[in-house]
Amino acid sequence: MEKYSHGAFQVTGYKITTTRKDNREQKDIGEAWATFMSNQIADKILHKIDPTLHAIYFNFVNPENLAERGYDMLLGFITEENLKQEDPNLITITIPAQDYEYIKVTGEMPISLVSAWQKVNTMSKEECDRAFGYDMDIYNADMTEVTLTVSVNK
Repeated sequence: MEKYSHGAFQVTGYKITTTRKDNREQKDIGEAWATFMSNQIADKILHKIDPTLHAIYFNFVNPENLAERGYDMLLGFITEENLKQEDPNLITITIPAQDYEYIKVTGEMPISLVSAWQKVNTMSKEECDRAFGYDMDIYNADMTEVTLTVSVNK
């Protein structure tokens, strides 16, 4: 995995809460994507400063326990700070400055991305010292490539 750092920025979008307990994660994420696409939420997000779709994973519960890990997921775009959205259902979060490790994922989506996450989730602390801050999937414009990023301890 490659390393990089970034400063703080904000992302606005559609948020859900999920958990790996009771096999809810895949169902919840699938439903979130369906809602995001069918309700054309991307078009409702104002003040975008980057056209790149982000899936952000944060507020981890039981992060070290893969079978019971829970978290929030937000599908959205980087937006200008301190500007209000017209749609009250949109959520804006601020991603703090963080250190990351990342890999580029290509191939059939979401199968290739799920496989890459499975690999990341089984890495030892020596291979990837995860901080469980704000992890992200960053999609290119035609959604054929994803940059999978995990927050790490420096």
